[in-house]
Amino acid sequence: MLLLTNEIFSDKPSAMPGLDCAELQRELRAPAEAASTLCRELEQMATVAALPVAARDLRRIGIAAGRWLAQNCR
Repeated sequence: MLLLTNEIFSDKPSAMPGLDCAELQRELRAPAEAASTLCRELEQMATVAALPVAARDLRRIGIAAGRWLAQNCR
C-alpha cells in the first residue's frame, strides 16, 4: 500500500497519478483490506508478547486502513 501511495505521488513517470478516485480505490482496496486484517492479528500478538507500543502502533495503522476503506470518492 505504501509502495502504491508513493507511486501515486511520485514525480517519476507512472500511470497511477492519472487514475481517477474510483480507479485508485480499486487499486488500493485489496492492500488496505490486507493491512487492516494483518494489523488486527499482529496487534493481538504484540499484546500477548507484552509489547504495548507495538500494539498501539498496529492499532493505529489498522484504524487508518479501516477509515480509508470506508471513504468514498467525492
